[in-house]
Amino acid sequence: MDKRGRTALHIAATNGHQHLVTLLMGQGAELGAKDRDGLTPLHASAKAGHLEVAKLLVEAGASTEDKTIEGKTPITFAVANEHVDVYFYLVNKKHDSYKLLEDKKFILDLSSLSKKHDHKPLEEFILLSPAPVDIATKLAHSLLILSDKEVLV
Repeated sequence: MDKRGRTALHIAATNGHQHLVTLLMGQGAELGAKDRDGLTPLHASAKAGHLEVAKLLVEAGASTEDKTIEGKTPITFAVANEHVDVYFYLVNKKHDSYKLLEDKKFILDLSSLSKKHDHKPLEEFILLSPAPVDIATKLAHSLLILSDKEVLV
C-alpha cells in the first residue's frame, strides 16, 4: 500500500494493466479496497477510462455502487472524465438513478458528455432507469433549474 492508501490493484487499474489486474485478482486482491479518498480499483479504472479493466473488475464482483468519501460512484468518474465507453458499460450495470440525479455535477457532466455524443448518454441513462418517465421528468426539471442558475450567474 502506498502513502495514499492505494493497493497494487488500484495502481494496476489506474494504469490499465489488464494482465496485472487479472494476476492480482487471482492472488486474492481485495476488489473493494479503498484508498484514503474512498476510491476502489473500479473507481480508478473508470476515472482513467480503462474499459477492459473495468469489465474485469465488475465481472469478478467489484461493486458498481461503492461510494468515495465524497459520495461518488464509478459511473460519476467515467462521466466527469468523458470516458463514454466506460459510462455506457457502467450504466448497464447496477446503479441508483435517483441518487445520481441528486448530484448536480453529475447532471451537468452527463449533459456535456451527451452533447458530444449525439445525446446517447442521456438516452441510455433514462431508458435504463427503473422508471424512465419519472427519471426523464426529474432530469428535465434539474436541467431547467441548473440552466436558470447559469443564466443568472
